[in-house]
Amino acid sequence: KKPIKYSSEKGTFTNYIYPALQKLYIQNDPYLTSTYILRMHDMINISVLFTEETIRFMHLNKKKEAVEDEEAKNEETKDSEEIIAKDDEEDETTAVEESPVDLDSKIEEEIKSACFKIRAQYADQIPVINHAGTHPEIHEALVRNFGKIAKALGSELTEKTVLVHTITYLNDTKYKLSALEAIIDYVDLLPLNVVDMLLKPCFERSLYDADERVVFQSVRGYCKIVKQKKLKSIDPLQIINTFLPLLVHPNIWIREEILELICAVIEQLDILELYTKLQPGLLKYVKKYEVIF
Repeated sequence: KKPIKYSSEKGTFTNYIYPALQKLYIQNDPYLTSTYILRMHDMINISVLFTEETIRFMHLNKKKEAVEDEEAKNEETKDSEEIIAKDDEEDETTAVEESPVDLDSKIEEEIKSACFKIRAQYADQIPVINHAGTHPEIHEALVRNFGKIAKALGSELTEKTVLVHTITYLNDTKYKLSALEAIIDYVDLLPLNVVDMLLKPCFERSLYDADERVVFQSVRGYCKIVKQKKLKSIDPLQIINTFLPLLVHPNIWIREEILELICAVIEQLDILELYTKLQPGLLKYVKKYEVIF
């Protein structure tokens, strides 16, 4: 708290540290850029924290100055009862016009706006880094850290920037696994319509990948959006045709994740759909029916 308070008072972060941080990502050294990317989420959080504390300190100073001016004014007019009465009336009028609650709400709105602006400036760096970087270290660092960057940026900026660039990496076999892991990490920040229309097909398409790790992450991602109820509707027949064949997959991790997905689906189905749609398809893949049903 002390370094933050001191830097806020002196304007050290706003005037010196933050501008220097903004220049780091455009360096020609790929290792420096990669390091910057891997710590970008920390820099976003730190920048937001210092910005918030700076605004609070500024308003605190204004309050102190206003109190000091009021005390000085009362000292000058304490011998005149009429002036004192007039000052009291003005104070009451001022209190009616702008209460402390209204002032605090204005401060919070100012902080919210300033912090969003800081986050947006970091978000604008992502396409610059993505298009300018030719070294694989830069792309690997970016896609691996998308999850942490998304959480630092918040829901709105994640949908507009991080998600768009993460999906582009899904088309590259070299970064597909890392891109899926990143999406799973920040999928809870995305609205239902985006997940249902955009990410659901991505998970389903990746089920047929040659890399078992990609298949596992695809099932894991689909299971997560089912648990979080990020789908508009669950079609048991689609689940049967798409996922149940993976119950006999040689990879035990994939089989266990499929079982977890089935349990998540069952919790959201009514009893009629369970016994008329899901159970007949599931019985083909199990030997002892009485154990499960």
